[in-house]
Amino acid sequence: MTTLPTTLPSTMSERDQLNLQFLLSASAATLQDWYDHVDEDDHQYATELLDAHARFLSDRIAELATERNLDALGDHFPEVKQVLTRFFVD
Repeated sequence: MTTLPTTLPSTMSERDQLNLQFLLSASAATLQDWYDHVDEDDHQYATELLDAHARFLSDRIAELATERNLDALGDHFPEVKQVLTRFFVD
């Protein structure tokens, strides 16, 4: 069974990935303190990072569902799976 990735979107800069990692792993108290000490631009930036990560996870879940469906299809139609796999494999 394939698992969800633990990596962050590779399209993000290293700085963005580090900031996203902070947002995802900080305690509620740490996030509240951060929120209280930054300005609206930082709030917007954090929202954009979290939205990008949500899209990344959504896309990955769709990829996993496609892989699962191809595996199920291959049980009944191996030739079709062989052709379709070319389009869905990285």
